[in-house]
Amino acid sequence: MPPSNPDPALYDAPEPRRRRVTPRVSRLLVLLTASGLLAACGKDEGPITDVRERSATRPRAPETTTRQRFQEDPHGGGDEAVPRRSVAWEFETPEGWEALPPAPMREAGFRVAGKAECTLATAGGSLKDNVNRWRGQMGLEPVDDAAIAALPREPFLGRDGALIELEGTYGGMRGGAAQAGWKMLGLAAVLPATSVFVKMVGPAAVVDAEKERFRAFARSVRPAASTGHGEAAASKPSAAPSAGPLRWIAPAGWIESAERPMRVVTLVPQGTSGTECYVSVLGGAAGGTVANVNRWRDQMGLEPAGKAEIDALPRLPALGAQGVLVVLEGSLDDPMRGVKEKDALLYGLVVERATDSVFVKMTGPASEMRPQRDAFEAFCRSLEASR
Repeated sequence: MPPSNPDPALYDAPEPRRRRVTPRVSRLLVLLTASGLLAACGKDEGPITDVRERSATRPRAPETTTRQRFQEDPHGGGDEAVPRRSVAWEFETPEGWEALPPAPMREAGFRVAGKAECTLATAGGSLKDNVNRWRGQMGLEPVDDAAIAALPREPFLGRDGALIELEGTYGGMRGGAAQAGWKMLGLAAVLPATSVFVKMVGPAAVVDAEKERFRAFARSVRPAASTGHGEAAASKPSAAPSAGPLRWIAPAGWIESAERPMRVVTLVPQGTSGTECYVSVLGGAAGGTVANVNRWRDQMGLEPAGKAEIDALPRLPALGAQGVLVVLEGSLDDPMRGVKEKDALLYGLVVERATDSVFVKMTGPASEMRPQRDAFEAFCRSLEASR
């Protein structure tokens, strides 16, 4: 049974799904079975108006281990994580790049000039962890935080991506045959739920010759606006019968991130580096509004509030009820996400319904959060039960 804490830990591993790649003349739409990052909520050039539907919770298999429940990589720090979820991407394929067959540890792959390989992939861990993993593959020593901070930056997925160039003897992801005189070129974007990488590896001369096309390819990577646009996700049985599927309208510029167990949806505003908004549904009162608001206050380094103070908080209409609107400013310490932010904001909404409770929580640096206040409230108002 899911815990009563509405800010739940990851505990459920979704069923594997098949992956399909459909080529086009100059664009590929890749459907993954990945622990991928995000599915688009709409096209870049206009407001997002599609309505998405997702079941709130899902039971886990009884044989699931603690390690699996927390979605840790079973390969213990191998290269990009084995795909687990269905996500769609679009990108422009450079002329002459040959698409490789689907593989579990990449979301798209290409043979370049017959000798190099370029991949699009996702992975957990920090930027430093992943850069040092790549350095190990090239036979290089790890670097410190200062070196990571000094990496050059380029636009990637609406963020400042880190550009990595490494030369050495490539040993492969798991100690394959050593290749002297090779080069690795990578671009990484770190998001709240995961990280996305474009990486090219091959003889140094080939990688250097393809560098500009590599950068153009990386700039073209985007969530596929056509996938799921106007479609409803299939409803799945929920762990609690009262926690049925919800519908919502995503604000313009908010991108749907990877599916997370015990979350109905996670959304990330484009152009932010540490901000996310998610919805969770739990059966019953889930501890009650007072306890949950005070848990959020504790995460923000604030003293608990009394019932009278919480009862006096403003209300926001959502799901046919008047939800309790919470706005907190302080120092965020969220152990579930491993996030600490000194100058942070938290927007929250608690809606107690007859048989369950719905929680909407958005956190991030105050500078990123303030411009999103109206969008957060509009998103909350858009929530409704789909049945």
